[in-house]
Amino acid sequence: MCDTTKFNRKPLQHVEVLTKKLVKPSSPTPNHLQNYKLSSFDQLTPRSLVHLVYFYENNDSCKGNHDEAGVVQRHEILQISLAETLSHFRPLAGRISNDGRRSVDCQDQGALYIEAKVNCQLNQFLNQAYEDVELLADFIPDGGLNGDGALLKVQVTFFLCGGFALTCSISHTVADGFTGCTFFDEWAKMCGHGKDNNNICDIKCLSFNLAATFPSRDLPAVPRPVLRPSAKVVSKLLLFDEFAIKSLKNKVIEATKSSTTIAALHDDIDASVEFRPSRLEVVTAFIWRGLIRAAQKRHGYLRASMTAISVNLRGKTALGIEDNSFGNLFVAVPIKFIPDETKMELHHFVQLIRTTLQEARTVYTKASSADEIFLMVQKFQDQVQKELGDKEVDTRLSTSLRRFPLYGADFGWGKPSWIILGNVGGRPEMFCLLDTKCGTGVEVRVNLNEVEMPIFESDPEIVSVTSVAAR
Repeated sequence: MCDTTKFNRKPLQHVEVLTKKLVKPSSPTPNHLQNYKLSSFDQLTPRSLVHLVYFYENNDSCKGNHDEAGVVQRHEILQISLAETLSHFRPLAGRISNDGRRSVDCQDQGALYIEAKVNCQLNQFLNQAYEDVELLADFIPDGGLNGDGALLKVQVTFFLCGGFALTCSISHTVADGFTGCTFFDEWAKMCGHGKDNNNICDIKCLSFNLAATFPSRDLPAVPRPVLRPSAKVVSKLLLFDEFAIKSLKNKVIEATKSSTTIAALHDDIDASVEFRPSRLEVVTAFIWRGLIRAAQKRHGYLRASMTAISVNLRGKTALGIEDNSFGNLFVAVPIKFIPDETKMELHHFVQLIRTTLQEARTVYTKASSADEIFLMVQKFQDQVQKELGDKEVDTRLSTSLRRFPLYGADFGWGKPSWIILGNVGGRPEMFCLLDTKCGTGVEVRVNLNEVEMPIFESDPEIVSVTSVAAR
């Protein structure tokens, strides 16, 4: 069970950036690899950076590793291993070509590497950051040093205790969750291996041929609506421990069992088949339903709402796409709540989510061509953009990095003590699900306008289920 002890708030000191530099691949990119073709999936993704912040305690027993010499040594090890890893992920060290987002120029321009320090202890920061997520902003890499076009930006910030925060910011144009997490995991493996000996590290190589199946297209330059909240967007962290999730699942199962039994009396339904919701379904349904109630209380009436759930398409189509494909290969399935069509009970939301995802799955698993899949993805994206432009629909996008082995990333000084997703694409109203370190719970970062956030977080159901939300 996760430790959920609350801590007292303590003042946080300022983060000071010390140096910025470009880290290039350890070996020059061969001529035939200097132009990486983007796929049509890459063309459809937002032009934004995705930030993942990893916090590591000082677990190295070496004397003096927390002093200035030890910090310098760690930076050297991190940079050397980053250069080695980039030689296997060359597009991340390149720049988007000036050809309408059709390719990446892999001329070893380099990833931006930032060294920083903060004048406080790691535990001191974490105790406060869980309550005030805005404190993460100083740990997110900015531009500078001609690195504004960098597709990968890294900031390593050391605390007084020798612990550090490692933020990896990757351009969504070239990488989805699978690609980004694979890169980070391989970098950690390369670093941890090189720290102990000089043997060659077996790195997981990805396939860079996605554009062969989904080549870039002449997409219409249609102005797309931008989600502009009517008020400032703020963030809140919620923790669902294993007991809370089990309780929600049981609630859905019992409610579904009762409704199925009643329906079976009239429609000859097999009431013996038990409906078992997944962790993703029940947590997503619970958060989304809470956001809809908050909007209802704010506006005085029940409003339509839309969310979207991203599905990794690797291994889920009949097209023979390689499971280790580099780039973007996912579909964001839009799910819409319409008052009077879907009831407000939790199991109704779970059923809505499952039914919509199953309908999408039928399309991409049976698709006989790449065109069919792309047209489905484009249709879904157009639907999301349409709802974004409708003032009578509350769009609360969602994303999930669950089931990715994030907490296994050991750079040679132990596994991370906490991982959190930074804001994506500015600050849209959305929520993100990550597994907790212990693996039995789910941590949710909710971005919501400052008018509705107090309503949402004081909702009796939200409070009762997430009241243990502390590190």
